[in-house]
Amino acid sequence: MTLTAAKDCHTLGQQGKLGLTKKGEQRAQGFEGCISTLKAMSVIAKVPANQRSATQRQRAERFEEFGCGACHKLTPGKMGLTEVGVKLANLHLGCVDVEKVLAGNPASQR
Repeated sequence: MTLTAAKDCHTLGQQGKLGLTKKGEQRAQGFEGCISTLKAMSVIAKVPANQRSATQRQRAERFEEFGCGACHKLTPGKMGLTEVGVKLANLHLGCVDVEKVLAGNPASQR
């Protein structure tokens, strides 16, 4: 999912939260949440792609569909960070902090 595709799903929300477009609401049905997905992907990364269960394959597809791959990447046997993810981590910005910045509520205003 590219940042352009993310704009098709998200709107700037209120109180530091991203909102969802109608398309985003449809895609979000059944989504388990960011933290849960990252934890699951840490385990799924250790399973060879051709040996993953249907549930694991679905979570991996959602991981990409929701744009997690912009910052997080699956490397054989583990979860890593992309170049963008490394830069954001060096700025001490996690997923929730990035969401707040995008919504116009920087982490420093928590």
